[in-house]
Amino acid sequence: MTSVQEKLLEHLRTCSKGAPPADKREKSLPQELVSWSQRVDMLLPLVLAAWRCKLLRDAAAMMVGLGLVIAGGFGRPLHSIVGLLFLAIGIRGLPGGAPFLEVKTEAGFYAARHGRYGTRNEHICKAFEGWLSTHVPCPWQRSGELCTVLPYLLNQKRSSDLPYERCWLEAEDGERFAFDWVFPPTGFDPQRPVLVLLTGLAPNQHWTAAAGFIADAAWHFTHRANMTVVVLVARGTMDTQVNKNLFHGARVTDLRQMLEFTHSSLEKFSGIKPKIFAAGYSMGAIILANYCGHYDKDPLIAGGIHFSGLHDAAFNMNFKYSEETWQAYLAYNLKWTIAVSAQEEVGFIVQACAMVLKRGDMN
Repeated sequence: MTSVQEKLLEHLRTCSKGAPPADKREKSLPQELVSWSQRVDMLLPLVLAAWRCKLLRDAAAMMVGLGLVIAGGFGRPLHSIVGLLFLAIGIRGLPGGAPFLEVKTEAGFYAARHGRYGTRNEHICKAFEGWLSTHVPCPWQRSGELCTVLPYLLNQKRSSDLPYERCWLEAEDGERFAFDWVFPPTGFDPQRPVLVLLTGLAPNQHWTAAAGFIADAAWHFTHRANMTVVVLVARGTMDTQVNKNLFHGARVTDLRQMLEFTHSSLEKFSGIKPKIFAAGYSMGAIILANYCGHYDKDPLIAGGIHFSGLHDAAFNMNFKYSEETWQAYLAYNLKWTIAVSAQEEVGFIVQACAMVLKRGDMN
C-alpha cells in the first residue's frame, strides 16, 4: 500500500500545475467596502437577521430571565418572578420573528421501489430505516439551528494536523483550481473506495483550520474507514485565488475534470477499476446533483449522497425564515469573500457585490 501511495503522490506532484501566479499589481477595494459608514450599513441586515432568528431570540430571553432570577436572590422577589416568566417564554419560544415554512412532506425515505433500480433502492431504504430505529436523538438539542451551531463550538477539532497533498489543475477557461488528497494513516488501499467531498460556501480558511463537516468527514473516513479522501476546493476559497472566472454554483466542469484525473490516476497505479463515491454539503450537494444530471451516462462515480442540498430552489424562496435569518449571513460572507479575493479584472463584480452587500439576501 505504501509503495502505491508513494507512486501516486509522485504522480500528483508531477501533474500538478501549481498555484496560479500571484498578481503583483496593487489591488484596492472600492470605496463602498472601505468607508465605515458603508460597513455599518452592510452590517445592519445581519443585526436584523439575528433578531429574527428563533435560536437567538429564545436564548436572549432565557439569559435575561436567568439574570433576573440571580438578581432576585439578593432580596428582590419581583425580579425573580419576572425572571421566571422570561425563562418560561424562552423555553416555550419568544413570539414574533420570521415564521417557519409549514412542512407538508412526511419525513421518511422516498425512492422508486420498482423498475431497474427497485431492488437496490429497497435495500438502501431498509438499511436507513433499520439504523434510524436505533437512533436516540438528543433530548435537549431539539432545534435544527442548535444541532448546526453546537458541533462547531463543542466538537473536538481533530483535523488541525491532518496531512494532505494539494494538487492543481487548469480548467478550460484558464483558471486553476485545487483539490486536496488525504490518505489514511495505514497508507493508500486500492481495495477501499475513494471518497470525493464537495464543500458548501467555504471561507478563506483552509478546511483543516476552519473545521466543520468537511474536516470531520475527512478525518473519519481516513482514520476509521481506511479510505482515501479527495476534497474539491471551490474557486477563490481556502487559500486559493482567482484572476477572472470566479466560483459559481452552476459550474460542474471543475468536478468533472477532477474526477477524470482522479479516475485515470487511480486506475494507473492500482491496476483495478477504482471505486469512487462523492458526498456534497449544502452548495456542494447542489453541484453534485447538477453534475449527475449532466453526466448521467458516464458519471465516473459509483454513488453519491448529498447533505442539505436544495431539491427545489424556486420553492425554497417561500421559506421566509431561511431568507430573513441565516441566509443573510451566508450571502454576506460569500459576497465579501468574492470581493476581497477577486483581481482587478473583475472590478465591476467587486463593486456590484459591494452594492448588494447592504441588502443581505441571496437573490
